[in-house]
Amino acid sequence: MSNRIDAIRKQLDVANFQEAARLARDLVTDTTKMDLPDKSRSQILQLAGRAEYQLGGYDVALRLDREALRYAEAATGLASQEDASVKSDLGVCLRHLGRLDEAESMFAASQKIFSSTVQPDERLFAELLINYAILAFVRGDLEKAERLTFDALQRRRSLSPPDPASVAQALDNYGTILQEEGRMAAAKEPLEEALDLRRRTLRPRHPDIAASLNNLGVLEQRLGEFSAAEVHLREAMGIDEETFGKGDQEVLTDLSNLGEVLRSMDRPDEALAIELKVLGGRKAQAAKLGSRTDSLYDLAVSYGNVANILSDLRRYDEARALYAEALAIDESLSGSSSNAGIALDFNNVGQGLFEAGALQEAKEAFYKGLSVTAGLGDKGLRIRATLLHNLGVLVAGQSDLQYAERELRDAAAIRKKILPDDHLDTAASHAWLAEVLSREGRPEAISEAQAALSILRVRAGRTQIGLSVSAAAAQARSSRDIAQNILMVLARSGKQADGFVAPSFVDDALAALEIVQESGTAVVAARAAAQSLVTEPQGAATLRQIEDLRDQLDTAAIQEALDAAGSGQGAGQSKGPSSADLNAQLTRLLSDLPGSVLDFATTPRLQFADIKHTLVEGEGWLGFVIGDSSAVVALVTREGLQLGIVPEGRELIAKRVQELRQALDPRTTPRFDLAASHRLYRSLFNEFGDAFTHLTRLVVASDGALESLPLGLLVTAVGSPNADDDISYRQASWLSDQAVITVTPSFANALSSESIHLSASASAGFIGFGDPALGPAQQVDASAELLAKLMFVQGAPDAVKDVRSLPSIPETKVQLEAMSGLFGGGKGQLITGQAATKKAIEGANLTSFRVIAFATHGLVAAENPTGEPALVMTPTSGLDDGMLTATDVAGLKLDADLIVLSACNTAAPRLEYGADGLSGLARAFFHSGARAILISHWPVDTRATTNLMKLLASSKEKTMAGAFNAAARELRDQPSFAHPAFWAPFDLVGRGDESLVGR
Repeated sequence: MSNRIDAIRKQLDVANFQEAARLARDLVTDTTKMDLPDKSRSQILQLAGRAEYQLGGYDVALRLDREALRYAEAATGLASQEDASVKSDLGVCLRHLGRLDEAESMFAASQKIFSSTVQPDERLFAELLINYAILAFVRGDLEKAERLTFDALQRRRSLSPPDPASVAQALDNYGTILQEEGRMAAAKEPLEEALDLRRRTLRPRHPDIAASLNNLGVLEQRLGEFSAAEVHLREAMGIDEETFGKGDQEVLTDLSNLGEVLRSMDRPDEALAIELKVLGGRKAQAAKLGSRTDSLYDLAVSYGNVANILSDLRRYDEARALYAEALAIDESLSGSSSNAGIALDFNNVGQGLFEAGALQEAKEAFYKGLSVTAGLGDKGLRIRATLLHNLGVLVAGQSDLQYAERELRDAAAIRKKILPDDHLDTAASHAWLAEVLSREGRPEAISEAQAALSILRVRAGRTQIGLSVSAAAAQARSSRDIAQNILMVLARSGKQADGFVAPSFVDDALAALEIVQESGTAVVAARAAAQSLVTEPQGAATLRQIEDLRDQLDTAAIQEALDAAGSGQGAGQSKGPSSADLNAQLTRLLSDLPGSVLDFATTPRLQFADIKHTLVEGEGWLGFVIGDSSAVVALVTREGLQLGIVPEGRELIAKRVQELRQALDPRTTPRFDLAASHRLYRSLFNEFGDAFTHLTRLVVASDGALESLPLGLLVTAVGSPNADDDISYRQASWLSDQAVITVTPSFANALSSESIHLSASASAGFIGFGDPALGPAQQVDASAELLAKLMFVQGAPDAVKDVRSLPSIPETKVQLEAMSGLFGGGKGQLITGQAATKKAIEGANLTSFRVIAFATHGLVAAENPTGEPALVMTPTSGLDDGMLTATDVAGLKLDADLIVLSACNTAAPRLEYGADGLSGLARAFFHSGARAILISHWPVDTRATTNLMKLLASSKEKTMAGAFNAAARELRDQPSFAHPAFWAPFDLVGRGDESLVGR
């Protein structure tokens, strides 16, 4: 008998729950008719209950525990430790079944027995305290949960012999409670210690390791450490799938947390696939378990999570239907019990409805959540603050400022009381209160804005060596809305009579602007600059290796997301190292990175004095911040900083841009609306007055839809309204007539470029790739239909045939010859025709060339969100489809002053107007070592581009930027190319003050 009991215990200890349950069932059956002592029978039934509990059989476990309790009381009395232990197990089952009051009664009775025992069994006592603390946590009593858990932790640390597994459980729970209290920094240490203990003492794939990974991953998401969170949650999910099976609630929890991380990283398609799988699993669980509170609550959360992502994707009708499902469940649960989880779900649904534009429904959800928190006392303070804040933001948008101020002040007071000083929620409260106060004309708005900014400054990190590009950009996005509010407040309340921001507030505004501008491309450009500055060969090599590992980590993580979802294109195709293995390699490299190298990876904080020192007479830096309902335009000149407010938000500006972009097709040249262009110009710059019209050089850090539009084609004054189109285009005054315009990912990048003044060390002048061997030449540029189709077949066997059917473009050879004369003094290398292959590019010593050009067809990822942007080269045999993708580009090694991309849409965003507009190919070339890139915003006309390059060759301008500007204006003066579709597709990203003359 004792051997069989020991065997069950052993299987439970190693988390082999299926085998433990089988052995326990057999033992219960075999001993049913045996004459056993009551204590032995209680022991067998309790072990059987624990095994069933671990498999999710809570009703079965409850029945077994009740029988065990009856035998324990008969054997040892009502106040024995055996009795207390079984009551603790009963409390656990009741908690999972949603019968919280009954669970409370069992735990309290058990604690009373242990506390009154002279020499209690510390292991059993600590186990009871842990379980009781979990109940307190579920009920929102965080103070009680923390107290009980800390007591259990101290008891477990003092056990002899030591029990590392039990200490790890207490640490894990303690860290989770601290996290829920908002004490994020304090929470990380116990969670990491718990994970370390479990990795050292348990078998490699033990489910307790998964629990630690899951809790740490959730914390890392809240801290904005998205890349680390993703890796930890994936590992947790893999372990739980092996242990419990793919449909188990533990696996669904891991998947749901992973989906939230992917959503935070702006990967909605992957997140949606995962959350839909979770929703399906939880529907099945709810159907199986009926009206159990825990399964219904999880189902409501899943409805809300899927709806949130659909709302992100602007599928509002589908989102609202799912929000209604979540609300119906929450309302049914709130009538039977009050807990913080239900209030939280009311908040999440309300926030989703708010973002979907259903304001009255959102307001009602917030009210219902507040009603639930009214019965929670101090236990519901955190979620109450969140509900008050979101309600205040909603009514502020309806211009009910007094109501908004009251709700926001109440939220801020609670958050200051219960959250750390540097918590992002506290910053949000300060920022929104500042926004409302500034709209009311209240002077204290500035101090509230500065309080918010001080928190963002503490949290800010520029290049963030340990994070992937997507994670670093996502971390900045978490602060973006707060920074935007700060700028709005300073634009309203921080101005002097002359229209400039008061000197004492200028650096505050620049700090907020820097946070807003932290796009993925800005991160890449900053890291590229850091690599260029490092003089230690080993340090530079390590930085590059870190960049490569980050790329591999992102790719592996995306593939694992598809595998986790179990559906969609690419599922089940994981190859190479796992994201966990790659993350371990990355961690080792980071720990070995010298401090002298790390110093280069942090860009100094923006300060007006530093920018002013780099500005020349007539130069201005323009920054845009586009929000939901309004935008801010920042203009920095030697005289100071001006902030203008544009009363148009993201969708309206995107619509204006789209209307202009629709006319920019060189194949059909529809009429370009000069008046509409002028209206957009006035809308953006009207507040700056005459001072703006005197600027002759503009450095632009754009945002949203404006990233998809070269500002040079904005019209500053319309010519004769009765003239023919070609004449009216030439008579109009364009912004590019007034100023030489270059683009920068951010002001911080522009400042670094101006300060560093690096030039290529390359010995050769120019190399160009183009005129690939394709199909018969056509008078029009490449077939848009075929280009779009190619996005679906990259790397597939059919791709070679499709690429070869594209029309050849012999004019690109003429373009390259003109560039060779311009940049290479006639001695540049040209790789064209059959030789212009992807293999030729990857095999060339590209670090030897100062200027590298690609003149060919371009594929744009915007045409297919699952594809990659690419340049079309000559396809060869096998699977070489001839497409040089952004991933291929990122693997090149460059040391170039300029990359020329004379192809289609090389600046285009991935999905729509307003994504990260300098993404794709431009980002990949920055990563590879380019310092400036000439990019195109729409398909270029080969004749116009050839003429442009010839004009560049004869230009007298001393700098790249000046020469490109002058050549574009000269091209416009030719009647055949007066339409802006011909002369305005290019933007120069980078400094642009290098000489055009070949060396």
